Amino acid sequence: MSMMDRVEAALARRFATKTDQKGTLLLDSLIAMAIIAIIFAVAYPNYAYARQQSQVAAVVQQLNAVSSAIAMYANDNNGLNPITSQQVTSALFGGTGNNYFNSTPLDPSNGAIFSYKYVAGPPVDYILTDTASYDHHLLQSYQTSTGAPCLLTCSHLNYDPMVGVYGS
Repeated sequence: MSMMDRVEAALARRFATKTDQKGTLLLDSLIAMAIIAIIFAVAYPNYAYARQQSQVAAVVQQLNAVSSAIAMYANDNNGLNPITSQQVTSALFGGTGNNYFNSTPLDPSNGAIFSYKYVAGPPVDYILTDTASYDHHLLQSYQTSTGAPCLLTCSHLNYDPMVGVYGS
């Protein structure tokens, strides 16, 4: 028997005993679970951060949509904004069936309703506020109402017609 035949026979015996076993070894199962746990530990924080970023983007879009509805309302009412401070619902624009706003925008992170605060006189007529609180890292690309960058202090998003979307 040649050396090559002996090696092939030894390999065949080795792998035959491994594949002939019933079930898997405990060590094989533990290794598989450890690999899955490592993949989950690496992927989950990235998923959570991306989800929060998408919620912030949705809030910014909704604040801009509400401000557009307020601008249309003011245009149709001789430049006057709604003068009651309340939550942003269709009641703010005269009730259901109005031409500006028929649904209530909800915060995607907690389902809360945005608040509208009427401010009499220039330079600001109103302020829209998001009730959710966000990690300050997500809002670093925004500025405060004074133009300062949101570094460690911002946790909420607001909108006013002079500044646009800003953090507070």
